[in-house]
Amino acid sequence: MQHSERTNGGQNPSHAPGDVDKEDRGAVDAHAGDCGGCDLRSGVAVAPFVVIQLMGEPRGKGRPRTRVIGEFATIFTDAKTRKYEDALKAAGIKAMGGRAPLDEPVAVVIYAYIPIPASFSKKKREAALCGDLMPTSAPDLDNIEKMIDGLNYHPPRFKGDREKRPIVWRNDSQIISKQSMKVYSEQPRLEITVWRWG
Repeated sequence: MQHSERTNGGQNPSHAPGDVDKEDRGAVDAHAGDCGGCDLRSGVAVAPFVVIQLMGEPRGKGRPRTRVIGEFATIFTDAKTRKYEDALKAAGIKAMGGRAPLDEPVAVVIYAYIPIPASFSKKKREAALCGDLMPTSAPDLDNIEKMIDGLNYHPPRFKGDREKRPIVWRNDSQIISKQSMKVYSEQPRLEITVWRWG
């Protein structure tokens, strides 16, 4: 089955977790690990609570770094990861549109749309777009999944601000189902869809 990029910004609120968007995710149908094969209960809400998009090449979360000063060691997040998480926070805040964060179980579907390498021949490019050729290089899918930590809380308003202000959910422990997949796309982006459960 061919798959083509949607022109409506990537949002398709008509599908619940476990469904496949035939207009943009035909590549999913050909693979055993696709979201369409997942066994989710039928009680999931028909329309998503929110769809968050961050345009540009998806990035995986970097490993924690350690800085040693004298006898003390500090663990910190690398600058590129922080920048991407901040951009995802901003995308999440915009998508929420001032709504209150959820305080109930949620299901999350993550699609990482990977840019097609410029070195690909026309034949390989076509194969990538229809799902016959899938992205197997970095970033790792599990590191992409970890980026949703950026949706936990608003950024601090000032230096030393310790107040935790949730964005999408009160706590990420509310995520009771998570599906994710990498596919090639001419519109690279990270797309995160959040659904009420039940």
